[in-house]
Parts: sequence; C-alpha cells; structure tokens
Amino acid sequence: MRSNYGLVILWVLMGSASASEPLYHDFDGVTVNGKLKATNAWLRIGVKGRIQFDSGYFSWTTKADAQNSQRAPYQVTQLHDLLIFTTEYPLEPGSQDIIQWQGTHDGEHWISIKAVWDRTDKDFVHDLMLPEVVFFEFTPIN
Repeated sequence: MRSNYGLVILWVLMGSASASEPLYHDFDGVTVNGKLKATNAWLRIGVKGRIQFDSGYFSWTTKADAQNSQRAPYQVTQLHDLLIFTTEYPLEPGSQDIIQWQGTHDGEHWISIKAVWDRTDKDFVHDLMLPEVVFFEFTPIN
C-alpha cells in the first residue's frame, strides 16, 4: 500500500505558500528612534540611531553618522498575533562581516529588537574589545 503523506505535505506547502502574501508593507513607513547596545561585550556604551522601514527595505542609521546607512530587504512573518521582521546585510560594502536583525511587534509595541554582528573580518583594535559574535539590543526611545 502506497502512502500519500508526501502528496499531502506538498499540497499543504503549496497551499500555504500561495495563500500568504508578503507582510513587509505592515512596517513600511515606520521609523523607530532608539539606542543600540552590545549585551556580551565589556564595553557597554550605547549608540543612538534609528531603524527605518521603507518600500520593503530596512536601514539602520546612527545619530553620529546619518549619511552612512546600509539598506537591505527585510522579511516579515506572522506568528499568532506577532509580526517578526528579519534582515541581514554586510557591515560595509564588500565586508565579510554580517549584521543580522530581528524584531518582534505585537501590533502596538515593539517587544524586542535585536542584532547580531558576526565578525569575520578581524582587526587588532576590535579584537581587543569584542568577541567574534556580538549581540545587541535596540531599545526604542519615544
């Protein structure tokens, strides 16, 4: 007797993929001012800046260097009543270092916004102060 489990799983996956629409428009036009602070480094100085969602792109800009901003497409998934965005991009153009962002929103407030910096490119100064992977928390400022 042949099993139809494979067909059922394929049908479910195809049905859910075709029924879902991109949710990035739920955050488009949103700007969040706040402070980004490393959580696993001995240097705990926060950097003020803003995250911005525009036309399916995410950007992080520091208050000190408003001209230098990286943009990358972001994705939004829904888990029950929560919207979760994710994105990743190189620290600088051509860099092997990757910054990954993830944020959770309950429809009214940000529950958490976090970033992870995977430091592939090594340099003496940063190696003295930072681990290979740096975890950040972004705290919104009203």
